[in-house]
Amino acid sequence: LSGPSSVPKDSNCPLSNMMFSLNGACIRPQFLQQQPRGSKQTSSRGAPPLSTQRTNTVTTTCSLKSHQEGEYEVSRRAMMTLAACITATSGVMPANAVGFQKELKKRKIALDEYSALPSFEWKGAPHDGLKIYELVEGTGAKIEKGSSIVVHYDCKYKGLVAVSSREARLLGGNRTIAEPFQFTYGKIPQEYTREVRKDFFTGVGIKVSKDPDTGIYYVDALTKGAPAFGSGIAPNDKLIAIDGKQIRDLPTSQVGKMLLGDEDTEVALTILPAGSAETEEKVYTLKRATYAVKAKVQAPMLTEGGGGLYAGPSGPKPPAALYLALDGMKVGGKRSILVPADVGYGEDGNNEIPPDASNFVMEVELLDVKAKA
Repeated sequence: LSGPSSVPKDSNCPLSNMMFSLNGACIRPQFLQQQPRGSKQTSSRGAPPLSTQRTNTVTTTCSLKSHQEGEYEVSRRAMMTLAACITATSGVMPANAVGFQKELKKRKIALDEYSALPSFEWKGAPHDGLKIYELVEGTGAKIEKGSSIVVHYDCKYKGLVAVSSREARLLGGNRTIAEPFQFTYGKIPQEYTREVRKDFFTGVGIKVSKDPDTGIYYVDALTKGAPAFGSGIAPNDKLIAIDGKQIRDLPTSQVGKMLLGDEDTEVALTILPAGSAETEEKVYTLKRATYAVKAKVQAPMLTEGGGGLYAGPSGPKPPAALYLALDGMKVGGKRSILVPADVGYGEDGNNEIPPDASNFVMEVELLDVKAKA
């Protein structure tokens, strides 16, 4: 049983039709008929006797010169087997048709394929040059410092697009529209370079919130570097008691004060891990310490002199690396950039990019370069 490639050259079967070789004879499916129950079967010369049971059959005509012309009846099961064999055979045949072959998955770029840009100064200290890989070489105007440029960028973490100018604005119905990002190359906005103000607290570093319906307190976040961070307590865990005192009926302000305290004093937290049964409460004894929290500052929108304008009030914020890693690009070019945490999204993270994520990938496409005024 085989496909058209096994048909002898002296076959009279036209190659434009579906042909198969069955026991050395070329057959061509012609029509489907149903054999009524109990009817008497007849067979042609050389064909085996057929069952009188109800079956769907296909009448085929043999037209090889080495065989006399006659009709054969093939059961539906045989034809299904034939079709399966054809499918399996065609699955291994090369797809040479135009437009059929395509790259199903983008090739992953190895780290040793990236090249490093020159080093630069960042926040008063020397910084290694960022690593880049040219995805597409541009052919248009070249970037110069002081020129106004327009780009699209996609920040990817573990293959997921987390921040992108191609999904800059959210519309109704969960739809998004692209808004290219325009800025003056060579100028870095002040919010990236100014010193980050921090507030200091002495406690365990847990942020909690109260469910207004149930009164249950949930762990919202853990401050990096604080005693609770890395202790085993996780976001979405339930905080049941502090030093053995149930807190369900206490106001949020009082619970906050109970978590704070003097340096090196101990506090026992009764925690019910997320998804656990009521009987699986755990007690964590932590020693309070002083930790820093980034202060909340209302950053003004920079429209002039700060290096650029964000894509809009609802547009995403690019990482600082966008202002540092485009040297040498030309219009039409696409570049992949490995972004370290200090010129990325830092300790805050952004969407699927976690805090302090290092070497996530940012792909930049240069759309336009406008000459310096």
